[in-house]
Amino acid sequence: IADTQLANGGWDYPLHYEDRGTDGDTSVVVYACLGLWAARRAGIEIDASIWERCLQWHIAAQNRDGGFTYCPGHMRGHTNGESDVNMTVAALASMHVAAIQLDPAADGRLLKAEYSPKGKTQGAMGASTPKVGGLEKVSIAPEKTETVRTEGQVPVAITGVARRALAWLTPRFISKGPGLGCMGYYYYSLERMGALADIPLIGEHDWFQECGDEILKAQAADGSFSVTRYYNGPEVDTAFCMLFLLQSTAKTLNRRIEPRFGDGLLAGGRGLPDDLAAATFDGRTMQEKKKPAGPLDELLASLAKTGDIDISEVQDQIVEQVQLGDRKELVKQKDLLVKLIKSKDPNVRLTAAWALGRTDDMRLAMHLINALDDSDIGVMIEARNSLCWLARRSRGFGYPEDPLAELPPDAPEAVRKETIRAWHNQVMSAWGNWYLENRPYADRGDQFEALLRRRLQELKVQQLQ
Repeated sequence: IADTQLANGGWDYPLHYEDRGTDGDTSVVVYACLGLWAARRAGIEIDASIWERCLQWHIAAQNRDGGFTYCPGHMRGHTNGESDVNMTVAALASMHVAAIQLDPAADGRLLKAEYSPKGKTQGAMGASTPKVGGLEKVSIAPEKTETVRTEGQVPVAITGVARRALAWLTPRFISKGPGLGCMGYYYYSLERMGALADIPLIGEHDWFQECGDEILKAQAADGSFSVTRYYNGPEVDTAFCMLFLLQSTAKTLNRRIEPRFGDGLLAGGRGLPDDLAAATFDGRTMQEKKKPAGPLDELLASLAKTGDIDISEVQDQIVEQVQLGDRKELVKQKDLLVKLIKSKDPNVRLTAAWALGRTDDMRLAMHLINALDDSDIGVMIEARNSLCWLARRSRGFGYPEDPLAELPPDAPEAVRKETIRAWHNQVMSAWGNWYLENRPYADRGDQFEALLRRRLQELKVQQLQ
């Protein structure tokens, strides 16, 4: 994504897609920003110059009326250069993503008067800059540096751009079609913008409540959603609508809105908590009792205790805290995780295997290699997945994530065991050899290496037989 950023700070479809000849596409910029933001949350450093140029692109791309279009300065896209509700919402979200990477103080405050960035305009909004079709010509050469520059500046002009965009959007807010062709895309963009900007209202509109009500009205009997007038289809619309209803961005930012809709979700028992004894009924809906979330070290320590703890609840809390919290807190618990992965309870071992992969510590990979030999298939799968995460190999070595996924539910037990055995031998051999090639130099030649080499030799002999 970084390598395909245009010199002006935007992004577009690859040149081989079609000869577009544009200076960037607002929608493509959205997904470039989301991808980079996801990478940053996973611990990958993103050079600050990328975000700075992205914001400069938005400064230059804004139409004179304050809105945004698909391909600024060109009669391209669905809007032929005119401002569009969908693209303006998307641009507002992208500006917030970029600004927050450069200045955490911009989080939820970019549109508010008390926020004043300390960056520089860099001439992007200067009076002497000629305009062509509403697009300001800005020449910003990408910085070529050997190391990643993690600190940058939010251009002063971006606050004015964002506020003008919101002013253009406010009287044009809609909650249902057919005002827009791509309503599913709009709903997800709106949730992202509202969460990042921390604005519960757009003008006088409770955007989450109003749009949520319309989305639920559009749900079909099979559970899918169809809200878009053309080309998306229920699969894409359902994904977008669920991202809106689940407040995916707000959850990432720990900034969720409590909706006032939800009636009817319990029809036929759907939506009922698994444990009705741990639930309350308010006269309309069944709600699970909220269980307090403790610090990560306490949650992990609770797994080591015996008793009546709800392991599934602890697992959920651990996953959420690691995904949305500070990964350094997990690294502090490495010694405990090494103990937990040897627990008698397979659920505890599974949780430990998941967490070990998220420490990003290669020296802990040996415990995941050992877990590939676990007696529980769930632990084996989680160990394999964590190695994929640790090695940054999302598909592993091409072997399926779940060896039983392709088997029919009524497959004989002998077939299931043989399928697991064959999968285990392949996965163990692949990851064992990977570990021997990539393990930290200081650990080479130790007892674990000798045992692993012997284990791999045994597997090789079994395969030959």
